Amino acid sequence: FDSGAGSLDMLAGKVIAFGSVVAGVFGAGKLLNMADTYQMTTSRLNLMNDGLQTTEELQKKIVDSALNTHSAYQDTVNAVSKLGITTGDAFSSNDEIIKFVEQLNKQFVIGGTTVEGQSAAMLQLTQAMASGVLRGDELNSIYENAPTLIKSMADYMGVPVEQMRGLAEEGKITTDVIKNGILGASEETNKQFESMGTTF
Repeated sequence: FDSGAGSLDMLAGKVIAFGSVVAGVFGAGKLLNMADTYQMTTSRLNLMNDGLQTTEELQKKIVDSALNTHSAYQDTVNAVSKLGITTGDAFSSNDEIIKFVEQLNKQFVIGGTTVEGQSAAMLQLTQAMASGVLRGDELNSIYENAPTLIKSMADYMGVPVEQMRGLAEEGKITTDVIKNGILGASEETNKQFESMGTTF
């Protein structure tokens, strides 16, 4: 009995030690991934920084925006940096890009868009803005995942939502229409967002 108990204690000790090693390896891997992500994010922000603030200050503004909209920082910073790098002179400053993405995040919350839907809509929207027009699959993804964005653009253009597909086929939903439509709806978006309350 004593011999068996000693063997079990030794086995338990080895299992615990092995578990610690595995946890350490996976923990280190996650830590390295986080470090890589942070480095890539910082590099992209350096590329798009308009020089009106340091990169650290720019990151702080993006963190504040993500917190204000209850959104994931990494998704928010990815959208801001992608728009800053790919849309050229469409925005007047980094602050305007952050405000634009903040309005997008608020509309996602208002529309009840899932996390997956937010990622899909954000990807399609940034691609459309980089190319200069919103059409085809990009428009369909936004209709499916964030219809409130389409309504904001339609209101800006002064047309019913039903006409947006036709206008997209004609190439009339340009980067300026997307930007001005979303930013133009800011007052109403903010009012609706504030009325929703905060969930855990």
